[in-house]
Amino acid sequence: HREAKVKGVLPSFRGLFQKGEVPVITARSNIECNSPHVFPSELDFQRDFQNLGLIRSYGPGSELLQQGVLAGEIFIIHEGIVKLVWAEKRGKQTIVGLRWPGSPLGVPSAITGEVSPTTAETLVRTVLQRIPVQEFITHLLANPELVWKMHQTQCRELCEQLNSLGEFACCSARSRLARVFKRLISAGQADINGPRVRLRL
Repeated sequence: HREAKVKGVLPSFRGLFQKGEVPVITARSNIECNSPHVFPSELDFQRDFQNLGLIRSYGPGSELLQQGVLAGEIFIIHEGIVKLVWAEKRGKQTIVGLRWPGSPLGVPSAITGEVSPTTAETLVRTVLQRIPVQEFITHLLANPELVWKMHQTQCRELCEQLNSLGEFACCSARSRLARVFKRLISAGQADINGPRVRLRL
């Protein structure tokens, strides 16, 4: 494993998220993020869909959804982290979001019938539940409370995305990376030892 200490110069996001790499980052637990919104993983859909689909484990770098292709399945994250990648025609890519345990993947494409706007790829070893789109839609429409919960989740993700856009334009790389650290810690991807936090990406 590779180690980088968050002191002075921070490792870049490109260095953190290269395909096939599993770096280890050591960071002091007192790093603060000035972002007004740090969203915990509160809305969990594992129980709502527990009797549907299949559950399996995926290694780092596994492609779940492909940009420009209709989603054939919905994924619910049980363990691990998934990155959302947007790419332009010449091959340049950027990470537009991260998804955490409890989060659904592929819902916008399934509901609208449009192609997926991003590629979804596992960042670490991840346990996922796979549900066929039609089975997901049928179950969703039969449960009004679940529809409301899904709407809340989509609105939360929209708020987080807008906040991230503002941070990218106005905040330092250090504060943005600190925000990611906090999310990784809340997702259980950390070993805390006194004042230091060891993050496995």
